[in-house]
Amino acid sequence: AQPILYLLAFLLAFGTLLGDESNQVPYVLFPITGLLVWSYFSFCMQQSGSALIRSQEIIRKAYFPRIILPVSKSVVGLIDLLVTIVLLISTLIFLNIGFQFEWLITLGFLLASICLSVGVGLVVSILSVRYRDIQHLVPLATHILLFVSPIAYPSAIVVDRLPQSISWLYYLNPLAGLIDGIRWSVFGEVVNVSGVILGLCVSALMLLIGLILFSKFDAKLADDI
Repeated sequence: AQPILYLLAFLLAFGTLLGDESNQVPYVLFPITGLLVWSYFSFCMQQSGSALIRSQEIIRKAYFPRIILPVSKSVVGLIDLLVTIVLLISTLIFLNIGFQFEWLITLGFLLASICLSVGVGLVVSILSVRYRDIQHLVPLATHILLFVSPIAYPSAIVVDRLPQSISWLYYLNPLAGLIDGIRWSVFGEVVNVSGVILGLCVSALMLLIGLILFSKFDAKLADDI
């Protein structure tokens, strides 16, 4: 229900205000494609990030590959992602938008968003063991990203108002690049190509950092927790 409720909230709050900014594309496609990335990322940050803390008794009693704990939460989050995908497809059918080959490219951006979400989940799970207060800040961080990222609006609304020399800084938030990429593949939204590439690179880098960090501290988890 969460993706649907967020979608309804965005339609009520921003649908009228931003309808003219959507370049003749039905506004409903903007929050759906934005939630496609953010809802899964949010789930992984919160659930994967606290997976080790919640399973501390098991970790103390037996050894097993601890990476299973946060990764399993990421797998569960795919259910929410699937719901949003079905919601998007249903909306496209309702709007009578025919199949386009570019839609298949969306799978690549979804894979990148999964890599980003798993990587961030691994980093947060390790940091939460070392610094327990982090798990209380994660919900706040995800809700800040909900409004900072171009979920309810086109990214051009922000980028066009920034000085050209620093507009690329907006895409250091990888969610922005991934969302733009999905919008380009779904309904041909004009995007910042450099920003999309930067989002893909940061996503791959975060997965690598998460795996390296987790493997480094895995052996000490039982003592630290």
